[in-house]
Amino acid sequence: MAKSPSQNERALQEMGLKGTADCLSYRVAVKSIERVADHAVGISSKLLRLNKKITKETFDKIQKMSHLSLSVLNDSVEAFLRRDYVLADSVVDKAEDVRSLEADVISFLDRENTMDGESTNVDIKIILEDIRRTAEHASDIAEAAMNQTIGEVIQVRSVSQREKEKDIAGT
Repeated sequence: MAKSPSQNERALQEMGLKGTADCLSYRVAVKSIERVADHAVGISSKLLRLNKKITKETFDKIQKMSHLSLSVLNDSVEAFLRRDYVLADSVVDKAEDVRSLEADVISFLDRENTMDGESTNVDIKIILEDIRRTAEHASDIAEAAMNQTIGEVIQVRSVSQREKEKDIAGT
């Protein structure tokens, strides 16, 4: 019986993985990307259901949130593939900004009576939720990237700290 890649270190290295823990990180990333695709489908179906036009100001606010969410997703995948801890850490912070934007847009929708009908407003709020969830899944990918690289970050910082201590002792 053949060993699975997660049980065979050489096979892992041939695939570019550093260890069995990377398998879990890739599983998290793939699952998160699959969920993002589900949200994209949800957004498109809700947009098709909208039977009223939205104002330009509302559209601009939604578009700003969407662009930020997509930027978070792009950066999270890049951080994951590059094994870039610093970029991944910044992605988690940017994902929080998407939540803040969502709250702002919802407040705007609640204040303004620019929608003709509650059903349009509800659909837009659900679209906002899908956009936010996209950023949250991107944050999960970034966290997987950080988990992949945390050992390397600790090693680098430990070596750097030892070098500083040597420099101090030598002076």
